[in-house]
Amino acid sequence: MNTPLRVAVVGAGRMGADHIERIHRRINGAEIAAVVDIDRARAEAAIAHIPGAVAHTDFQEVLDRDDIDAALIATPGFLHEQVLLSAIEHGLPTLCEKPLTPDAESSWRVVEAEVAAGRQLIQVGFMRRFDAGYLALRRMIEEQTYGELLTLHHQHRNPTTPPGFTNEMIINDSVVHEFDAVRFFTGEEITSVQVRIGRSTRNAPEGQKDPQLVLMETESGILAQVEAYVNAQFGYQVATQASFETGVVGIGGDSEPYVRTAGTWGGSVTPGFEERFVEAYDREIQAWVDAAARGQIGGPSAWDGYATAACCEAGVRARSKSLALYRELSDELPGYTFQATGCLNLFDPAGWPERQALLPLYDRLGAPYRIMDADAMRRRWPQLAPRDDWIGLFDPLGGYSEPDEYLPALAARCRELGVSIREHQHVDGFLVRDGRVMGVQTAGGE
Repeated sequence: MNTPLRVAVVGAGRMGADHIERIHRRINGAEIAAVVDIDRARAEAAIAHIPGAVAHTDFQEVLDRDDIDAALIATPGFLHEQVLLSAIEHGLPTLCEKPLTPDAESSWRVVEAEVAAGRQLIQVGFMRRFDAGYLALRRMIEEQTYGELLTLHHQHRNPTTPPGFTNEMIINDSVVHEFDAVRFFTGEEITSVQVRIGRSTRNAPEGQKDPQLVLMETESGILAQVEAYVNAQFGYQVATQASFETGVVGIGGDSEPYVRTAGTWGGSVTPGFEERFVEAYDREIQAWVDAAARGQIGGPSAWDGYATAACCEAGVRARSKSLALYRELSDELPGYTFQATGCLNLFDPAGWPERQALLPLYDRLGAPYRIMDADAMRRRWPQLAPRDDWIGLFDPLGGYSEPDEYLPALAARCRELGVSIREHQHVDGFLVRDGRVMGVQTAGGE
């Protein structure tokens, strides 16, 4: 009988605890040998029912052992880089939950370290690649079952967000999955990223713009759209619709039993990602364990992690640019004013370190910000009553637009420039010249 892969899990929070149970109860060929968490009590609680597993508070303690075969990283993204570099240095096969790191620069350092090591050691936890629906859709794309793929439409909806979940985190923590999905489906790199922000739900925390619309284009011109709606209230929903030349394919729709009874009909929506992707997670971890035993990786590589980090960075940059454009339009469009109020994000002590780790990215992108303690916030906004240990991150470029002002003003200016606007008409196709969209073809022949 083969010796099981002895795994050290780094991070015993929500995702780490889920993986510990998965490996202990459902994965073949592996066992939990150690858990690392800065909170020793949490680490000990996570393995209390696993004989022989040891709790640590420092990853170096794991590296000093000679009986650890692989590592699984499930800490917040801002803590990944140093653990990854240490694992690579020690030749330890590692599965790292997304993101690889919070920005492209640090992700590239990980890629370079792995190249210098001379072998692939890092697999990134984009579990959707192991989902049955994702795999079926990718086969249809590769085999051109319905002709060439033309567009992808993604929906990513969460019931709520935790405290401190910022606009940037909508891109870095949520849409990161769709960035990888587009690359997985198309086999191409993403060459363009745009972020659009419109009317926000009243259920979004103060300062958070939700939903957001992300537009992408790949090397061959395939267009992809993501609706990221992270305070949708009704449950967790991830779905994709692919438009081909001769058909449309949807995956990720409601899959629960559909019931008709007592004059009602319907079903239920999964409450979270663990339930929605439980089988994909199982396949992902099993593939990683099997590959690690062969000295290989069994899924997305460090390069895939770097590519998605670059897309996330482009998305954050696009959001910053869009705010600047709204300000410019405020000066040019009569009847429209961008409400340059700024945006204040609040963090408790537990949530602040993850945001603080991204401030070098803000600096590199030239995004201004101000860190404020509770007293400074009370002086600036007397109506606020933050707790004494809360930290504020103020974005002076933030603000909002009233759609009832912006859209009519933009339409009026377009008409001044000779643009003909037709409302409530069905569009049959686009008019393209030299690779650029020049207009649309309506059902009425215009």
